Amino acid sequence: MFHVLLPLIAILPALFILVVIGILLIGLALLIAGIITLIVRAVRKSQKKGSLIAGIIMLAIGALALAPIGLGVIAVMRSDLPNAIDSSRNDEDIDNLPLFEVSGKGNTRFMYNGEVLVPVHFELAGNTKMFYQMKPVAQIDFKDDLVPRYILFRGTLKNGCDYYAIQGLPGSSYVLASELEEVQASYDIEVLDDDY
Repeated sequence: MFHVLLPLIAILPALFILVVIGILLIGLALLIAGIITLIVRAVRKSQKKGSLIAGIIMLAIGALALAPIGLGVIAVMRSDLPNAIDSSRNDEDIDNLPLFEVSGKGNTRFMYNGEVLVPVHFELAGNTKMFYQMKPVAQIDFKDDLVPRYILFRGTLKNGCDYYAIQGLPGSSYVLASELEEVQASYDIEVLDDDY
């Protein structure tokens, strides 16, 4: 019985994405239809209550369907991540950073300054404004990666623990293995390395 359900389980994420896209498209269509209805009503100077109510209902349903996108945009705009990396640095400062050669590819745990850095994913919902200004601290060369060198940045979380990110490597968030439990207690994170 379970083997019959496996193909269905495999396509569930794709179906979910299609349903979400469908809801967003319907919401956008209703929003546009509501605006057009209200504009036509105003231009014709119609006194029919039905067209006013229909326009308002379409606007409301369309806005509700599009609300998750709006909330997501607001959360990203309020987040400190876009401003976290110090833009005042110059290339000469980067060249003077110490170089650490690391075996493997990015987004895996590695040693830096005698400490193990563990890759994590921060759930940003509810965690906005948690990052302070980050500073470049090292150049990282992943031996199995196509990019010769990345820049490692360090910042401080609001709970006092160190936080690391690698510029140019999407989804690269790291915390010290020694502080992992403390970070997990303060923030909603997912550890991306199976060894932890």
